[in-house]
Amino acid sequence: MDNIVGPIAENDDFFPREAFINRLWNRLAKHSLILSAPRRSGKSSVLTEMKNNTSSEYSFVYFNVEGASSEIEYFKMLVESLESNGLLDSKWHKGVLEYFDGIETRHITFRKNDFSIRKFIDELSNNLNSDNLIIIAIDEFSTFLAKLLKSDEEKAKDFLDINRQLRQDEKIRKRFRFIYTGSVGLENIVEKLNYSKAINDLDSIALKPFTKIESKGFLEELFEHSNMSADEGTISYIIKKVEWLMPFFIQIIFKHIEENCNDCVCTKEVVDTAYENIFDLSNKKHFSHWQERLGETYSQKEKLFLLEVLTFTAKNIKSDFLEIENIKATHDLEATTRQYINLLEYDGYIVKDADNYRFVSPILREWWTRNA
Repeated sequence: MDNIVGPIAENDDFFPREAFINRLWNRLAKHSLILSAPRRSGKSSVLTEMKNNTSSEYSFVYFNVEGASSEIEYFKMLVESLESNGLLDSKWHKGVLEYFDGIETRHITFRKNDFSIRKFIDELSNNLNSDNLIIIAIDEFSTFLAKLLKSDEEKAKDFLDINRQLRQDEKIRKRFRFIYTGSVGLENIVEKLNYSKAINDLDSIALKPFTKIESKGFLEELFEHSNMSADEGTISYIIKKVEWLMPFFIQIIFKHIEENCNDCVCTKEVVDTAYENIFDLSNKKHFSHWQERLGETYSQKEKLFLLEVLTFTAKNIKSDFLEIENIKATHDLEATTRQYINLLEYDGYIVKDADNYRFVSPILREWWTRNA
């Protein structure tokens, strides 16, 4: 198993998460799902593993919509992904893409006649090439929705309505299940819109960090593949240093252990050096997106407020609700303090600890203190 830092880990490089994946398959037998997980949690690797190991009664389609520029492009991606997996009649596929290209507006709603979701559902159902239950995993769905919300609240609501109508149709329910995920919390965006009815038909499942036992097994495999060794005390020390045991944070420290472990035996001193090297400027690409994503997802006013909260929390080790409330009082914002705290918790920045909030990852907090 190679140490994959950043890109999707698949096949032999994917560390087994069988229990969680089995729970996903069991839920999908009856429901479409929201896969809840913050960024750098390994959710894209989990979905890729499911696609690569789908049983014969299912067909699995996985695509990422972060780069979609409009709702029409979103539906084009959906159709193209089905066709590329051999699940759609190619003639209809070509025709529907030409139809999409002919739609003048990029904003599709129930109140305009340029896009008929009813017609789309009927024709999609009639042009499938498979009798399997089709799983459609849509990565960064919530990120795309957040971009719509940032530009126009009604766009975001219309987009949610159309997706709900698609899921709720009897023909679609018999043939499809949907998995919605992304590095922004879908539930939080819907709460901000006060529009929970749009997703109340969806089940939700959370991808959590590795347990200490899983982390130990993960590290042992990494050491073995790299022809290095570490005793149990050193492995426990790594786990303690990382604390928030999402795969990325284990992988980033292991990358620097490899670079500093010359005699093939890892010691606590090597771990300390590796930990410090994480914050070298050469690793900026692995962390800067935590800051950049705030600007991509939220308005400029919200971004400035969230940056101030995170910087205050990083430098003071912790913050409490009143301190965050006081920061918010200096910003002209409509959402509640609680809603913004929920956003930061879901997105993997902070966690509640007794009556305070702190960075969920000490590695991320240290990077933020030094660089943000």
